[in-house]
Amino acid sequence: MKKLMRKAFYPLIIIAICGVVAFVSQSCNKIIPPQDVSWSGIDDTLKVPIVSDTMMHLGIGTSSFSYNIDSLIKNKTSNAFSANNIAKVTLKSVKLTIVNPDNQNNWANYKFSALYFNSSVNTTQVLAANVPNNPDVYSDTLNLPVDNTIDLKSYLYSSSFSGPVKISYVFGGQLRRPTTKVLTVAAHVEYDIKVSL
Repeated sequence: MKKLMRKAFYPLIIIAICGVVAFVSQSCNKIIPPQDVSWSGIDDTLKVPIVSDTMMHLGIGTSSFSYNIDSLIKNKTSNAFSANNIAKVTLKSVKLTIVNPDNQNNWANYKFSALYFNSSVNTTQVLAANVPNNPDVYSDTLNLPVDNTIDLKSYLYSSSFSGPVKISYVFGGQLRRPTTKVLTVAAHVEYDIKVSL
């Protein structure tokens, strides 16, 4: 009789354990809300060669760096999230600074300036930010308006890719006046990474 009672209770005990595990799992998901991870990227330098015409040019200055996005997210969220939890990635800002400007070589030379983005995860180039009508006024700094509707998640994470991601910036533009020297341009790009369970 006792053996029969024990056999009858085993399924009930298993059901109870499964119920507790499901409850705890759901509770954990509710305890950790989605988060925004701000990332200033890596300030990188592009060498822009002398351009002697006023045609549209893409890829006249390029740079790249590698970064472990998974480690960044784990660090910023106290290991609550990882790259697997990326929901969306958008740009917050793009600032380009000419390190060696002069009166004949600065942002006034460019009537159109753009920064394109690609990575080792996704090599398709995307227009990240641009200034279509840059004023003809001396400036060594250019803040490019970003298109924050573009989701860059596929550029920073793929389930088939692990390790550091190589991120590449490509500068393009159209000049109103030719330049007379190679320009060194520092690119500062800020990201917003949304993560959730």
